Amino acid sequence: MSIRAIERFFNLYFRDIGVDYITIGSAQSLYMLVSAGAYFLGGYLADRTNRKILAGLTYLTSGITYIILALAHSAVFIYLAMLFFGLENLFSMGGTSYAMEV
Repeated sequence: MSIRAIERFFNLYFRDIGVDYITIGSAQSLYMLVSAGAYFLGGYLADRTNRKILAGLTYLTSGITYIILALAHSAVFIYLAMLFFGLENLFSMGGTSYAMEV
């Protein structure tokens, strides 16, 4: 949940660490493209696989995203962080439904 609150301030954070506007826009576009595909596949995974595993993968990708964001000092790290941030949506549907069951 907290990563969604931080998402709104990515542009300001990236600008504060000296990233140019083109890189910020293309990184956000990468996130949106990966998320769009991940939501479609995530719905299928949530229905067909073990939700406990999906919850663990959600937390793992979220942790990797936080670590990469903390180390982000170049465009490569920012693109990598946005890629993992989008891939988190692949597992989040099943992970969220597992958390609601428990």
